Amino acid sequence: MVYQSNVSRCLPAFLLGQGPCNVIACSHTQTLADEMSTDVRDIIASDVYPFGIKTFGKTNAWRTTNGGKYSCAGIGGPVTGKGADLFIIDDPVKDRLEASSPTFRERVWEWYTSVFYTRRMGPNSAIVLIIALLFLRNLIFEFFA
Repeated sequence: MVYQSNVSRCLPAFLLGQGPCNVIACSHTQTLADEMSTDVRDIIASDVYPFGIKTFGKTNAWRTTNGGKYSCAGIGGPVTGKGADLFIIDDPVKDRLEASSPTFRERVWEWYTSVFYTRRMGPNSAIVLIIALLFLRNLIFEFFA
């Protein structure tokens, strides 16, 4: 998907190359979050990446040689104990069944407000939300409710 490649993968790679930056990326499952992490690392390791940094660490928590950090988790997963300058939530629900479940939507909102949002490292931390509009009442709706 083009929008995922451009935002979830290229934006963290670009910002990590600019200097020390901490990124937390989440998706509906740990598997998808790990795929995003691997893609970001692949961009950084590519011949066309202009910033000359390297990465080291596990798939779901790694560092860059210029002091950056990247962590990823599935929605509801462990991000406590970590902080970030850039947060990405890409597809917090996997299908229409989850999207239409009030219980699931409440669980995502509770996780976002009590765990994810509290990881901000300062007032300039950015949060990027990428959501397929499978149901009107979603995480974006909750921001404006």
